[in-house]
Amino acid sequence: MTTIYSETDIHDIREKGFDITLPDEVLDIISKISEQVGAPSYIKTPIFPKSKSSKRKPVSNVPYVSAVFAKSEGVDKTISYIRAQLNKLSSNNYQAVSDVIIENIQLLLDNEATKEELIKVANFVLETASNNAFYSEIYATLYCDLIERFPLFDTLFVETFDKYLTLYDNITSISDGEDYDAFCTQNQINSERRAFTTFIVNLTIKNKISQTRLFDLCWKLQTTFDVSILEEGNIPLCEELCENIFIMMTLGYECLKTQSKYASLNGKMTIVKNTKPSEVKSLTSRTKFKYYDMFDYVEKKEKEKANKGVKQE
Repeated sequence: MTTIYSETDIHDIREKGFDITLPDEVLDIISKISEQVGAPSYIKTPIFPKSKSSKRKPVSNVPYVSAVFAKSEGVDKTISYIRAQLNKLSSNNYQAVSDVIIENIQLLLDNEATKEELIKVANFVLETASNNAFYSEIYATLYCDLIERFPLFDTLFVETFDKYLTLYDNITSISDGEDYDAFCTQNQINSERRAFTTFIVNLTIKNKISQTRLFDLCWKLQTTFDVSILEEGNIPLCEELCENIFIMMTLGYECLKTQSKYASLNGKMTIVKNTKPSEVKSLTSRTKFKYYDMFDYVEKKEKEKANKGVKQE
């Protein structure tokens, strides 16, 4: 049976990824291959049998120049190793892999690494953890553990979080027909912004960010959206604000609804849902339907909770 995906389905898969659980036997095979490839005895250069042909190839007059590969040393070597561990990280091996990452960071401290080196490592981990929406939850768990062990990770995140709203500066709209490279760059920046929003929500769920701070951030985005749709030329900004509000309102719904001003936020969003794109200058039908999706999500969650309560009684 052929599965047909809508444009919305493709967009959601691109932004959020998809869940798939591999059988244990497949994971075992992957693990064994990883161990073999990483072993010192592993030979990466393939060996081909000698040709039986006695025909000699013509000798080239171009002198041979050997390739020179720069070795990773010091903190760069540590970053390369941590990168490899982050790529392995999963719910099945979380404890073992996270322990290795923590041990390597501790080794830097024990060997009196400079402040600049430590910041370089911490920034790398934060950037990796916050730029991947699909693995955001497990990366958020790791980052919480790192904050508990190393205060520097908390300091860097607070500094980055405080600059969050600047991520919406200078958002432009470029079609693939105008400048394909710029179009791809724009999509990458948008994906990273949404991944960082997802990371913030997951840290809130894990109580590393207060629910009040998440609500205040969502309120600011919605307020900016309300003002921006009234002005000409803000469609790209409004669409991006909407995408990130959607992440907060769905993934972070349980955190947001506890706040005293939630009803007011809901009211602001209701106004958008009931506004016609023709009545304002930078509201598109696509963005409006995204707000409908938010309300549908909330309604579904409340129904599930109500049904669960009835069953328990």
